[in-house]
Amino acid sequence: MEIDNTRAIALASYTLLGKLIAVMKRDALINDQQIATAVQSARRVLEEDGDPTGVQAGLFLEGLQEGLLGS
Repeated sequence: MEIDNTRAIALASYTLLGKLIAVMKRDALINDQQIATAVQSARRVLEEDGDPTGVQAGLFLEGLQEGLLGS
C-alpha cells in the first residue's frame, strides 16, 4: 500500500507541476530558458549522489521539460 501511495503522490506532484508551469508559460510569467535552467538545476540536485531514484526523477524532469517546451 505504501508504494501505491508514493506513486500516487509522485504522479499528483508531477501533474500539478506540469500544469502550473504550463499556465505560467501561457501567461508569460516564465520562458523556455527559465524552464530549462530550473530543470538542469533540479537534475543536478537529484542526481548528485548517484541514487537510482534521484536519477530516475531527473529523467522524469527531462521528459516534463520536453513536453513543456513542445507546447
